[in-house]
Amino acid sequence: MFAKRGAQSLLLPLFAALAAGQAASAQTARARETPGEVLELAWVAPPGCPASAAVRTEVLELARVDRKASSRLRANGVVRRSDHTWQLELTTEFDGLSGERALSASSCRALTDAAILTLALILNPDVERRVSEPTRTPPGEDESAPLHVVLSGRAGFQLGVLEELGPDFALGAGLSLGSASLWAYAGFAPPQNARVTGSSGPGGRIWAGSASLLGCWDFSTETPFGPCAGADFTRVEGDGISVANPERAVTYWASGQLGLRAGVRLGAFVTLRLEGFALLPAQRPSLFLEGVGRVLRPEPIGGKLHAGADFQLR
Repeated sequence: MFAKRGAQSLLLPLFAALAAGQAASAQTARARETPGEVLELAWVAPPGCPASAAVRTEVLELARVDRKASSRLRANGVVRRSDHTWQLELTTEFDGLSGERALSASSCRALTDAAILTLALILNPDVERRVSEPTRTPPGEDESAPLHVVLSGRAGFQLGVLEELGPDFALGAGLSLGSASLWAYAGFAPPQNARVTGSSGPGGRIWAGSASLLGCWDFSTETPFGPCAGADFTRVEGDGISVANPERAVTYWASGQLGLRAGVRLGAFVTLRLEGFALLPAQRPSLFLEGVGRVLRPEPIGGKLHAGADFQLR
């Protein structure tokens, strides 16, 4: 009995040791089978620079790799400020290959971005191809909104500037930047007769010239439509008719100009336009025939309706 107990007392510790060893071996095997983090980053930077966690997150997002992978990148980065530049010492180890890099930039953010791109390229060389590809603009949006010079011609009608409804013509030029544009126009309303009373008798033969400055906005560059606002400067000149001693008279006034315009594109460089404007005179001067009476006075609200085309220069 005593001999059997002694043998059992010697065997129990041995079995326990073997069991513990097998458990440890199993845990080690499981640890080797479990992939580690794809990026181990030690990042030291002064206050105000991106922190280590933020840098690591941006690297993984740019590289587009799984956070768990069989290959592991170990990186150490130390950022220092030197005079007016920022310096980075970066060491890396990936798939048995080690590397050292020294980077510099004018700001800590720029230096960090360079380090992020460098680490992402080590993890995934395809990043370079994605970064170099141009960003495509979604349909319906302006691509690069270049500045263009545009020439414009208009023909239509004016009302409230001269005595009666009559033709009106304008030539202009503009600068277009995406949906916004700035225009300058010179206009002309051909002569018409204005009588003091009735359809005959003394009066004047009058005509008008104008200069307009407009700012316009198109809600869409594909089918242009939008508002315009600006100022119009009008010059009216006339000669007396049916009077003994006809003389010439001139008057001026300024008006606010508000309106809408629509367009249809014909290719990349030509746009057909239809537009209407209201004219709000700041003052309403008159033309008189001495001893006879008033020949012309602008209406409180005038208007212009034009059709024409814009020609974009290359």
